[in-house]
Amino acid sequence: MAQKDPGGSDIRRAVEGLKWALESSQPFDPWMAPGHFHMARAYAYLGYYSGAVGELEKLKRLKGENSPADEALRLVREEYERTGDLVTVGEIPQTPFERARELTSAGDYLAAISIYREILERDPFHLGAINHLGLIFYDQGQYHLALGVLDRGLENLPDSELLTKNICQVYRRMGREQTAQDIWKRFRERNQNTNEKSSAI
Repeated sequence: MAQKDPGGSDIRRAVEGLKWALESSQPFDPWMAPGHFHMARAYAYLGYYSGAVGELEKLKRLKGENSPADEALRLVREEYERTGDLVTVGEIPQTPFERARELTSAGDYLAAISIYREILERDPFHLGAINHLGLIFYDQGQYHLALGVLDRGLENLPDSELLTKNICQVYRRMGREQTAQDIWKRFRERNQNTNEKSSAI
């Protein structure tokens, strides 16, 4: 499956682009399933079989049993069991969002905040960056900054249950339970058919 010396090919740029698209999307976006499939193909091409397996398992969760991903998952698992990964995760192209998450985990919040803001200048609809930037401010007790980030995100993504839940949680932490309830009620009234399932801060 893997190709020899793929490092100079366009596939690595494709990996970055696919990652960006997936991390910036909402859970119910229609391109999530094909995105995971093509991400798996790219990982398999590079020889990162464990990553390909992970993407195909995400696709199965979206599509359920008897998914078109079943046969691809079987083939990739067989190759992974036969050879293991031919490249390490460190050799896979990393997006700015992934770098920011690593910095957050390491406690370098200022650097992470800077990267998240750069991402949002480039793509104001990047759900992952919006939510994680808001989360940093929330965890630091900077609730007004968290609300500023999440509210701007919700202006661009008004049907995001994730952002709405997190805005409500910030208000609850501020002791404004009624405000949180009112925001959630208005959201549910506007989005009766929203099937997004997400966790709040």
